[in-house]
Amino acid sequence: MTLQDLGNIGEFLGAAGVVISLIYLATQIRQNTRSVREAVIDSVSEGFIESLRIVSLNSEFAELLDAGNRNYTNLSDAQRRRYRYHYLANSLQFENLFRKYREGHLPDSQWESIVRVLRNTIVEPGMRQAWEHVRLLFGSEFQELVDEMVEEDARK
Repeated sequence: MTLQDLGNIGEFLGAAGVVISLIYLATQIRQNTRSVREAVIDSVSEGFIESLRIVSLNSEFAELLDAGNRNYTNLSDAQRRRYRYHYLANSLQFENLFRKYREGHLPDSQWESIVRVLRNTIVEPGMRQAWEHVRLLFGSEFQELVDEMVEEDARK
């Protein structure tokens, strides 16, 4: 065996090592992406569950939300403030989920469920009124998404 033959074998083994390393790296990236998606989905669920828990455990606040959903402008100043803060917190969560979806961290099926929840929320008259007060606090792409939902609902 010549020195050139040994060099060829070395090159072949080096190339094989690179291919194996790339396969390993691709597997690790795929597993990491799956883990990130699962963590985002878990976070989404926990956020919504906590929000629902707060409302379900406080009947006074639940009544305020029901009244605000019917007509935001009929609330007192203090009630409107509480309603708006709750609505703002929920909307910030939706915007965060929107960003996660755009970044590829949420699968389409999960995003479609979130959009259904958002649509169900924004159809309430009080929510639409509150949206007008807080919409400028959000990114333009999220504003467009919600505005489009509001317009679709108005056409029904």
